[in-house]
Amino acid sequence: MFSIRRGVLLPPGRGDAGGAHGGRAGPRARIRTRHRRGASRRSAPDRALRPRRRRQPRDRGRVARGILRPARRLRLRAAPVRRRRGPARPDRAGRGIHLRAGRLGWRPHPRRRPRGPGGPAVIGPAVTAATVTAAPGATTVLITDDSLVIRAVVRSHLEAAGYHVVEAVDGRAAIAHCRQTPPDVILLDIEMPGLDGYEVLEVLKADPLLMDLPVVFLTTLTDMDNVLRGLRGGAHDYLKKPFEPAELVARVAAAAHVKKLQDQLRQRNAELDLLSRTDALTGLSNRRHLEFVLAHYHADSVRHQDPLSVLLLDIDHFKRVNDGYGHPAGDVVLTEFASRLRATLREGDVAGRWGGEEFLVVLPRTGLEGAFALAERFRLDVAATPMRAEGVEIAVTVSGGCALGPLGTVAELVGRADTLLYSAKGAGRNRIAAEATVPSRTI
Repeated sequence: MFSIRRGVLLPPGRGDAGGAHGGRAGPRARIRTRHRRGASRRSAPDRALRPRRRRQPRDRGRVARGILRPARRLRLRAAPVRRRRGPARPDRAGRGIHLRAGRLGWRPHPRRRPRGPGGPAVIGPAVTAATVTAAPGATTVLITDDSLVIRAVVRSHLEAAGYHVVEAVDGRAAIAHCRQTPPDVILLDIEMPGLDGYEVLEVLKADPLLMDLPVVFLTTLTDMDNVLRGLRGGAHDYLKKPFEPAELVARVAAAAHVKKLQDQLRQRNAELDLLSRTDALTGLSNRRHLEFVLAHYHADSVRHQDPLSVLLLDIDHFKRVNDGYGHPAGDVVLTEFASRLRATLREGDVAGRWGGEEFLVVLPRTGLEGAFALAERFRLDVAATPMRAEGVEIAVTVSGGCALGPLGTVAELVGRADTLLYSAKGAGRNRIAAEATVPSRTI
């Protein structure tokens, strides 16, 4: 029989009054021990005082909506986050949440329990957007899932990889977010209230502005019928739950790379389209694009019976500029001429280089008087302000012919404007010649 006085274990006979501890009786507790055969009696007090070790449950990794994460893995991958005291912080879904151990199905490490002024720390992934700051220009990933737990776990892994993460709680919220601020990659659950993942994918693919967004399905529906349905509907990839964090990051990276290549291809095509319809020297439309625009406006004018004016301009004695100042100076004169012409035009008017020093201007829904007034204003500006090239001032003038459509074909309309141009040159240059309804003037 052993006795305990003031926390000290005494052998039999030492706990009575007058013993080795002052002779005063104190509070005592008696411990009866039983020994199995072959066990040492000397180890019984040690076993009695040794604190009982709490048995860890066998299922240290819990399943939360299809995500299985062992406790040790989460402990190694997650950053420590201190539990906040006071009211809960609302997440993006508008529901209050506390960061606490066990929310996602893990336990804190028994040997690592740091403490601070805010209370005991817990080990777990951060579920707030402010935990990891993405680099400027980082890839944006939209997580669409009705489960707060799923969004928190996926967010923690993607933000740790350097992605900027936004969330949507259902399909309608995801579509609204994509139309307002399109992300780079969409992680989409299939089983959601309201619109399911397949319906959201169908809406995105029907929108010309959103049809190229890569969609990666993230779901527990792992049968081949659902996988094929998603891929045939236009999904970029299919990620099954439970998933490995490395696989999640790798598939998102692959989808983001495809999106980047698509954006580069679209930009290159836009540049090629611009080069195909733009004059390299002046920046105005080239002859090919002018013919296309003129045909379009002529057909529209015939359909709606609206006036259409065409103005053909030519720089007087431009060969003398090239011969006297050199071709580089001539290029400067052409560029300055095009810049002044562009500044004179109204919204909807189209001007381009027809060939050499000739420029064609298309004036839709403009009568002959309005076209003649615009041409006269431009002619006076060119004559009044010399152009500076190669350190010298070069005085130039312009002549033009103005024809009214949509009578006749496009070729006939341009031919009439060309005839009027040569008429203005034959009359002494530096003038605008229009059809009979408007008298020509000069200075």
